[in-house]
Amino acid sequence: TTPTGAAIVKTLSSGVYRNSSLTDFKIEKLGFGSGTFDIPEMPNLVRVIIADVEEPVQKEPLLLVETNIDDMNPQLYPYVMDKLFEIGVNDVYYQQIVMKKGRPGILLSVLLEKRLLNDVLNILYSETTTLGVRIFETGRHKLQREIQEVQTSMGKVKVKAVKGKGENTRFYPEFEECKRLAKELKKPVMEIQKQLIHELNI
Repeated sequence: TTPTGAAIVKTLSSGVYRNSSLTDFKIEKLGFGSGTFDIPEMPNLVRVIIADVEEPVQKEPLLLVETNIDDMNPQLYPYVMDKLFEIGVNDVYYQQIVMKKGRPGILLSVLLEKRLLNDVLNILYSETTTLGVRIFETGRHKLQREIQEVQTSMGKVKVKAVKGKGENTRFYPEFEECKRLAKELKKPVMEIQKQLIHELNI
């Protein structure tokens, strides 16, 4: 560009948007221009993209700690899970995998805030047979939610209130509450859950 062109761009620009991907843009128009000056090394062309930058999704920074285990008593996994939840990790889950030599194993995964990493490692090394773990930086996005106590035809029930983007709030009964009501009313827990979801969201 010419010095004049550079000055115009600098004056009109509100800053530089640094992103390696165009997925955050909504392109409105494309423009191409060619100059009259002959540049041997490259075509004298310029392309201008007019686009709206979409608001980036806000993600909560977390760590994912994983380990493969094939030599541990399966009765111990619920105990390990409980200990991890007690220190405040975000999630714990395990799934069946096939390891080397065709041995069945368990992939144990823990989602946590970085401040809990040492505590999580201490539990995994002391309460499981693992000899090492994998640690990944990851992120999480979630809908707004809170626990509320609401009045229903079955009495007061704790529910999870979930608000989506541009949507009405949806309510889901806590499963422990459904179990409690099923015992008190001597009804199937599935029936209690279905009735409450319908009643809370009509």
